[in-house]
Amino acid sequence: MPDSPKNHKASITIWYCHLAQPFDQARLALWASWLDPQETARMNRFHRQAHRVRFLVSHAMTREVIARQCGATPSCIEFRALAQGKPYISSPTALQKYFFNLTHSHDMAAIAISDSSPLGLDLEWLGRKGPDVSLAGRYFTQREYKDILKQPAHLQHQRLLRYWTLKEAYIKAEGWGLSAGLDSFEFILSDTKPPRLHICKPQATPRHAWQFQQFKLKDSHLVAIAGVAQQGETLQTDCTAWSP
Repeated sequence: MPDSPKNHKASITIWYCHLAQPFDQARLALWASWLDPQETARMNRFHRQAHRVRFLVSHAMTREVIARQCGATPSCIEFRALAQGKPYISSPTALQKYFFNLTHSHDMAAIAISDSSPLGLDLEWLGRKGPDVSLAGRYFTQREYKDILKQPAHLQHQRLLRYWTLKEAYIKAEGWGLSAGLDSFEFILSDTKPPRLHICKPQATPRHAWQFQQFKLKDSHLVAIAGVAQQGETLQTDCTAWSP
């Protein structure tokens, strides 16, 4: 599996941030002032302070990254969600051409942004204990499950996470939720080529010409990205640490 992509002119930019690092109170207060009432209510529903801070930092990163790329003010951005829950920028109108996707796992958050086409992003901590490999037998395709079982025992869980993150990225990109079924499509993995999507059932037929990339981030997290590339082009991504 390749390491993080090298920096180059990118059609999709990914920003990431360690959520467990210390942040001073003045900065946290500033970020809290950026949130809209719905975000503030969601943050306050967390009982533990550490979870509220992680929510705040990830959402502040989302607003700051979008504002930086679009030339806007973080607090002026308004979000809405589609019926399936996928968020989009509703205001200012000039920013509605931008697509983004936020994900987090353990102590890391990441946001992908594009100014031209939809996308999907998923992030998983490689140190997590679950899900059990048997989950793939119930919810993945048989080809994917057999491929997981073919791997050495100590690599099976990582193989499962490779499929899991790709499936999550595709579902997020299409905005389906889990309604399509994880066995309605599958991925063909290669150590030398990008993952390939194969459709098993009509309800998973893509609406865009998706390409996929997958890489390790800081050797601790696995990232999968789904993006649109024009015919004959290769999906380009740029991955950068967020420095507020």
